[in-house]
Amino acid sequence: MTGRRDLLRLAALGVVGVAVAACRNGDDTPAGADETGAIAAGPATTRTALRTATSLERTAAEVLDELIAGGWITDGGAALTIGAFAAHHREAADALNAATVEAGGSPALSGNAVVREAAIDPALAQVQDQDSAVRLALAVEELVAATHQRLVVQVGEPELRQDLMAVATAGARRVTALREELSETLVPGAFRSTEPAAGDDALLPDPSAADDDED
Repeated sequence: MTGRRDLLRLAALGVVGVAVAACRNGDDTPAGADETGAIAAGPATTRTALRTATSLERTAAEVLDELIAGGWITDGGAALTIGAFAAHHREAADALNAATVEAGGSPALSGNAVVREAAIDPALAQVQDQDSAVRLALAVEELVAATHQRLVVQVGEPELRQDLMAVATAGARRVTALREELSETLVPGAFRSTEPAAGDDALLPDPSAADDDED
């Protein structure tokens, strides 16, 4: 049976790597980590990061499904691609929820309401054709991947951090594919920007556990 980490690693195979220079010292040990790779982030911080990432994966799946259901994706090939991406997001959400439970938290069972209301719904209302629909899908993928990159340093346990990095890396692959769909020039920068990332108001703390970062 394929486990959570097997699914996450398979999703990242052959993917353009997500730069995590902002959280590294120049080697393979993230800044603030000890020799085991553990970061000085408490359990509650880890759970918040994983739950937030999960909620964003669910939001992305919802939006991509809505673009197809709304008839905005008229090309068969594009519809298959975006439909597959929605399925990837649902699989990632399930895997991240499993990681959250492993970290002692409660799974995130719905999308991110803050991101949906502030960023997604206004853009969705402006969709008029396939081009604008694919551009919205691209914007969603960029937001999710950038936020995951930002959240990586908030995950204390090395294996759980690797889970989130694998999901972020898969997101970078989807960004590239959608840019190709839009015939955009693919000139990667030296580092992946976190500029499109969601803000702190989109964080999803674990409601079932007391903040034990001080333990």
